[in-house]
Amino acid sequence: MATRWTVPDPSTPTYKAMKMYRNYDGARATFGDLSVSASGPNPDVLSSFAALRTSDGALTIMVISKALSGSTPVTVNLANFSSAASAQVWQLRSTNSIQRLADAPVSGAAFSQSVPSQSITLFVVTTGGGKPPHHIRRRPGDHFTAGHLTSAPRLQPDPGLSLETPTRARPDRPAAPPAR
Repeated sequence: MATRWTVPDPSTPTYKAMKMYRNYDGARATFGDLSVSASGPNPDVLSSFAALRTSDGALTIMVISKALSGSTPVTVNLANFSSAASAQVWQLRSTNSIQRLADAPVSGAAFSQSVPSQSITLFVVTTGGGKPPHHIRRRPGDHFTAGHLTSAPRLQPDPGLSLETPTRARPDRPAAPPAR
């Protein structure tokens, strides 16, 4: 059985969500092509995906807020990545428009931003030197599984990030026990 897909109408949220990955700035800038690990505390409310863009070495981080109301404060912690002093912020909101927001300052390998409900936020973090690191390239035999680099004898450690949000109990779920 085959399925035929058509290009969504440019006015739809589906089209705009795809545009966040393939042409968020209108100048054909894209989400990265080399997956890196990303994790967050509650993917039911906030999901995160990250990838390096091998053309320029930028780290791209997509944060999807599934919250139905309010805003969620997010702190992005970077590991194994030498970043510039700020991160570009692009956002698709429930109003169905992609907007460039003010850059988020990066300090101590972390930055914070509040994301509105039902939104997709893209952070673009360039390298501190402004040039792509020479070690970012795919080679035959390099394997990537579930967003984690699994064979790295020829690559530097992959950048990683984690998202932190305040822990809130959901009324429909019991609170998680504290970590030991």
